[in-house]
Amino acid sequence: MKKTFTITCLMMLSFGLLKAQDKKSPETKFFAAFTAGPTFPVGVFGSVESNLYSDAGLAKVGYNLNLHTGYSFEKNFGLASTIMYSRYSLDDKAVSTILNGSGLGGTVTADHWQYWGINIGPMATVDLSEKVFWDFKLLAGYARANAPVVKYAIEGYGSVSTPEKWADAFTWQLGTDLRYNIASHVSLFGNLAYNYMKPTWKFDLGSENVTMYQRMGTVNLTVGAGVDF
Repeated sequence: MKKTFTITCLMMLSFGLLKAQDKKSPETKFFAAFTAGPTFPVGVFGSVESNLYSDAGLAKVGYNLNLHTGYSFEKNFGLASTIMYSRYSLDDKAVSTILNGSGLGGTVTADHWQYWGINIGPMATVDLSEKVFWDFKLLAGYARANAPVVKYAIEGYGSVSTPEKWADAFTWQLGTDLRYNIASHVSLFGNLAYNYMKPTWKFDLGSENVTMYQRMGTVNLTVGAGVDF
């Protein structure tokens, strides 16, 4: 009786050990990815309206760099964040047209718009297969934006430039990610997102203070690689 009982116990323990070995490894909860690609100014930010007093941004297609992270509290819900940097040159023809319309004459050059920031918010994930995941994110956060330095040059009078100015801004982003696991803990990563902010700059012109704002709406399309664990 004792022998039979011992053999039965050993068989049960062996069976449990084999089942444990057959179990799949735990699902990963955290991912991080770096992506890069073009960013398209939309709305007034990309407008080239020839009006000295309009808030047209005159921005051309730029580039966008992102560091994405995400943590899943549950299978299909979690928290995501994005650290971003974007830069846009200006449409030189539109800038020149606006200056000529002012009646000042001369020539004008402008460098670029640029900003960096961080967004954080909820994330929902859909498992398309064992290797493909589709994320939906609504994020908000902080950004710091740089206004273009504009240089006016009038023959016989020299030149003058606007000062280098940065401003803080609230920013929000609506985006989606597609993650494809190509190897253990390694994935290809694609991101499509709309980002918006409205920074305001204050310029001290001696006896007068001038306030300028810019509505900056962009659509970012980036690809890259990531890891998960």
